Amino acid sequence: MEFDSPPRNHTTWEDNGFSNREAMDAAHATVLEAIGQVGSALDLGCGDGALLSKIAAGRDGKWAGVECDPERVARGLKRHLGVKFVVSRMEEIDAALGYEIGQYDVVLLMPGRFLEVSAEKGKKLRKTLRQTTAGRLVVYAYGDMVREHGDLIRLTLKAGLPAPSRVVVSDAAQAGEVRL
Repeated sequence: MEFDSPPRNHTTWEDNGFSNREAMDAAHATVLEAIGQVGSALDLGCGDGALLSKIAAGRDGKWAGVECDPERVARGLKRHLGVKFVVSRMEEIDAALGYEIGQYDVVLLMPGRFLEVSAEKGKKLRKTLRQTTAGRLVVYAYGDMVREHGDLIRLTLKAGLPAPSRVVVSDAAQAGEVRL
């Protein structure tokens, strides 16, 4: 993929929805604790790939992110070597990734993403995840999403997913595994 104009200068924490690096690192630490060490990961709604880069931690493996904003992807390609990026809307991941989606140890998703799309698109994404997520689905939330919905379990249920198990909670984020 080529980009015609140089990307604007954004910080990695801005690309990932945080006000500063410390807030991003604290939230990511909670997600990393829920995931543990894996050999491959797919992040749906990855921003610039900062979380994926932390999961990979410089190790060989299969690391991919789906992001609908091509400018964030352009910045991520420069910042996080070894992470594959796909520009796509999440509800279209089956077409964007094809056979690849079932080949990751863990798939990451903020369940609030389901609340940002139509019911029909959310249903399609849930179906795709059920059919193709061979490994684990780890859901996570932080900031406004947790405050608005009370906790990760309520948010996940509102998104039409099963309640997560073994929820890791910190002041910065909440993360847990969902079995589809």
